[in-house]
Amino acid sequence: MTDAYNGARFVLRHNTAGGFFVATHGTESTGRGRGTRAVEVYQNTFDGHNLNALAGGTRSGGFIVHDNTLRNYWTGAYFHLNNYRSYYPFAPWGGADGTNVWDVNEPNAFFTGTAASNSSGTTVTVSGSPNWTTNQWVGYALRRTSNICGSNSLSFGEIRGNTSNTITYTDSFNGNPPTMAFCAGDTLEIRKVDHAIDQPGRALGSLITGDTPIRPPGWNDQVTEPCYSWNNFQGAAHVNLTAHPSIRLGIHYFNDTPMPGYTPYVYPHPLVTGGALLLLPSPAATRTSQRKHWGKKQEKTKELERKPGKKAKQNPANEMAESQEKLGN
Repeated sequence: MTDAYNGARFVLRHNTAGGFFVATHGTESTGRGRGTRAVEVYQNTFDGHNLNALAGGTRSGGFIVHDNTLRNYWTGAYFHLNNYRSYYPFAPWGGADGTNVWDVNEPNAFFTGTAASNSSGTTVTVSGSPNWTTNQWVGYALRRTSNICGSNSLSFGEIRGNTSNTITYTDSFNGNPPTMAFCAGDTLEIRKVDHAIDQPGRALGSLITGDTPIRPPGWNDQVTEPCYSWNNFQGAAHVNLTAHPSIRLGIHYFNDTPMPGYTPYVYPHPLVTGGALLLLPSPAATRTSQRKHWGKKQEKTKELERKPGKKAKQNPANEMAESQEKLGN
């Protein structure tokens, strides 16, 4: 039903729709362009046409979904939060592997070791007896730190499960390069990404410039702006947010929890009804911080003092034609 990136902000409300889902791009597959900044989805009626359980979600920024009615989705209908950089090194940002300077990472590795044998599929067995608790590393990043066999595969992935001495991780996003592979004796480490750039539940921060992005001083200074879900139902069942493990419940998103201080936009919107766009008093005009642009600092401009001059004649040749934005896929 939707797609967006480059700092897009949109509201989807008061619709009846079937056979669609709400979607966005993140700061990843579109290249240098940033991901979607903010989405609000509320007071809609969605019909899933019995196609699947997914009702929509986002791959970056803020996501507020509330007071929607769902029908004809599979049992366990949900909205999903995802960060593709957790398992693929999209240019120019690279992957969120626990060492990338665009992200907020824990400074030290939580484990270092070697592969006891060649990996099988997306599972590697670690030498020795680390005696891990089952699934204690879910959501952490696994890095291969050597390349004994000269593999052209990925060198990191997001951990999806572990036993006392094995780790299962994500496969490749699109198969090129192939899924991370280990040879016996390859060194590895476990890292943790606290917050990836522009991931769901994170926003603002210093302005990033340059076609090849230049890291601002003090980066990463983004702040946590959690995603929220409340009052979404399919029958009597609550429909809430789910997320990849590196996007953490209670930090990056909250379920069955209204966003503190949140106020929906006025309805109908004056631009739709043709009325005047008024500056409404609080709280009706309240804007949550997630409705701001990506950058937290905006330059202030000063009105230039001009001396009286001759009025320029209108010249049609000086008029600029309206440009068209190339949206891409």
